[in-house]
Amino acid sequence: MSPSQGRTLLVAARGPKGARTTTILLPGSSGAVGRPLAAPLDRARWRRRPFDRVAFPGRPDPADEVVEGALEDEAALFAALRAAGAVVHLAGPSTPGYTSSDYQRVNVEGTRRVLEAAVAGDGALGERGRR
Repeated sequence: MSPSQGRTLLVAARGPKGARTTTILLPGSSGAVGRPLAAPLDRARWRRRPFDRVAFPGRPDPADEVVEGALEDEAALFAALRAAGAVVHLAGPSTPGYTSSDYQRVNVEGTRRVLEAAVAGDGALGERGRR
């Protein structure tokens, strides 16, 4: 996807003008892909809920609902998904030194957990998944 396609998707998903009305969960928001996504999400009026296993670097936006947790912690993931209207799953090893089991754990098993929690949860995503 090109950067312009990403902007188009975010604009198309924009809520009503004014207050941020839709929460978007962002596993991996503090990483190399997640950090640059903050500004376009802000312009598109999303309420961001960063979800990371490490404390958010620097100062998060005061409007963000930062949740510290890991993809392996299903209770934390379900809690973070509560009332979320969208998920952009960005978590994944991106620096040298990770093993193939690390990639399997985060990229495969972590993605599976995010999908299962989103469909099974009590938030807006779960409701759409049950229709």
